[in-house]
Amino acid sequence: MGKTLIDEKSLTQNIGQKSLNLPPQYNARRQALKNLEKEFKALLTKRQNGTISKKELGRFRNLPREIKAVTITDPEVLFKRNRQGKWTYTKEEAWKIKGKASAPGLKPPETHHKAGLDKYYGKIKGWDDDVLFDLHQTLTSKGKYLGNHPKNRVNLDSSLHVGRARQFTPAYESIHGAIDYSDLTDAEWETLVDRVASENIDFIKTDNLDFDFDSDIGSPGDPKVGRRSRTPIPSDEAFDYATSENFERIESMLDNDYQLADEFSKKVPNTKIGWEGKTTSSRVTNFIKNNKANEAFWPEDTLEALKNQDLDRIVEIEKQLPGLREAAMQDALKSGKTLQQWQDVSRGSRALFSSPVTKVAAVGIGFGLWDAFTGTQDAISGTQDYLNPKEETSDLERTADGLKAFSGALTAVSPLVGAAAIPAVGTKLSELHLRNRALKAETRYDTIHDRTSTLTDLWIRKTNEWDQVQQGTL
Repeated sequence: MGKTLIDEKSLTQNIGQKSLNLPPQYNARRQALKNLEKEFKALLTKRQNGTISKKELGRFRNLPREIKAVTITDPEVLFKRNRQGKWTYTKEEAWKIKGKASAPGLKPPETHHKAGLDKYYGKIKGWDDDVLFDLHQTLTSKGKYLGNHPKNRVNLDSSLHVGRARQFTPAYESIHGAIDYSDLTDAEWETLVDRVASENIDFIKTDNLDFDFDSDIGSPGDPKVGRRSRTPIPSDEAFDYATSENFERIESMLDNDYQLADEFSKKVPNTKIGWEGKTTSSRVTNFIKNNKANEAFWPEDTLEALKNQDLDRIVEIEKQLPGLREAAMQDALKSGKTLQQWQDVSRGSRALFSSPVTKVAAVGIGFGLWDAFTGTQDAISGTQDYLNPKEETSDLERTADGLKAFSGALTAVSPLVGAAAIPAVGTKLSELHLRNRALKAETRYDTIHDRTSTLTDLWIRKTNEWDQVQQGTL
């Protein structure tokens, strides 16, 4: 979703109309925000003039989170009177839960806001006091909280919080990665809805992780988990007025964030450490980020190269991975594995394909004779089915028959013409993909607009009432 730049407008105008019949903490909140905004403006001027000191610069950088926390946290929880009778509020450092690392090489646990400060601040700032009171009362009754509320936090290992390469956990496997994947801007949401409608996709809730139709929209997701819901997050401007619809939008956003927090609180972090000490180059961390999804195909010396931060070998391995993956796929299909079995293996343990010796031995001379036989059989049967389709054969199935004939012919000649092996596998994958689509088509509806299920069933959920997809008004 991106972070707001630090400017005067983005961190001021936090206070709405005052109400006379609210608990005194709401007046304390108003005064605290006035003081914080005044301090922020003074430091911003110094920074712009180049006269800010090092100590003041540190304070200036911490002010945004403090302002956001005071703005959106329930004042009745955040503010307490000290011994002198003065109202004070809990700072974020005191709000965090302290803990020790659970294993050698790990960082101490980090406290995560279930409902993030940045995400909700711009939507609530400027609301009147009585509206804020109603909002906090409503959310509390449903077990949801904002800001630095003690019930709006969960302690997570650093890798599960924001990702940590040396623990073999890319950012997209962390809770922040999951939130970034799930949350879409209005423009990204419309792109997704248009694609779903134009491509007649009505089986979004699927266990087929390899059915990819949205990875280029928004932030990348974790390829090894089930398909998560994706939710449009309206712009801050849509919350200028505290309407009942906006209350519902906030509740819906909180539902998703709290579900993710509950999920990640139960996860066990990877305690294996890839390398010790200072990271010598971003190439090391980028290798994990870009190639964790292909861990099943890492050569045996990959972990050693990472441990030693051997940049030359890491670069070489990265260049080899596409070829190793392709070779492993050919071996799997030639040995009789189905497309789904291959896809499961590709997301599994690296031990399955870690040895180059295993790859070479798996091919063998015997596969040459087997390829010639099975390829010829596929070429004959595919051609016959394509030229003489049954009455109930769909266009997708007939196209798949044609691809079967073509891939069979390529497979048959691959023992003699090695270059035919790669296009043979590609064509076979296309055939299997079309047959999978044909199978789905037998039970699906004509268009997404004909679905009687809710958007939650489709795992594309809107946070407001303009359910154009479900209503068929898109």
